[in-house]
Amino acid sequence: MLLQSYLSPVLHDISKRDRHLFLFLSKKTIFTKKMFDTYRKKVIALLIGSLFFLGVAYQFSIADTLAQKSQYEQSQARLASAQNIQQETQKYQKLLADLGSGSRVAFSQENLFDRVGKFCAQKSLGIVEMAAASRFQEQNYTLIQNKIVAKGEYIALVELVNALEKKWRFGKVVSTHFEKQRNAETRAWELVATIHLQNLQTSN
Repeated sequence: MLLQSYLSPVLHDISKRDRHLFLFLSKKTIFTKKMFDTYRKKVIALLIGSLFFLGVAYQFSIADTLAQKSQYEQSQARLASAQNIQQETQKYQKLLADLGSGSRVAFSQENLFDRVGKFCAQKSLGIVEMAAASRFQEQNYTLIQNKIVAKGEYIALVELVNALEKKWRFGKVVSTHFEKQRNAETRAWELVATIHLQNLQTSN
């Protein structure tokens, strides 16, 4: 009995300290949990903000890249166009030099028809077609293209081609096509040559 009365205050003090310790630990746990929740929310907010920023930066970067690509392609197209114009000009200048310089006979449709007509009569060639010239304007140059279709012996036809380009220098023979055709009236086979002649003249 005496022991119980002696230990009772001691046990009461221990029980009281345990309650205080439990309350302290509980409050600390709650505080720690709140801190953890707050930290987690901050981390999540930071991650969301970072992802949003990266998304915006990526979109701006893509837009800028696409704009630069478009400008580059337009510049390349303009450069290619300028190079093509320069090449065409050089081609016409060379053709003009080849055709115009040192021409023995001044080119005109009348001179062309007259020379071809007389030559075909001398060489027993038949004129199948001599249509009006086609004209193409390009900057300061006029390209004149004549189509001459004649029939007869092969050697005489080759001599006609040579006379057009080398002897009379009416222009440049850009193509000559030989073909055997049957005469609709006589039913005999004939050799037909289709000649395309080009002449380049400057426009002042």
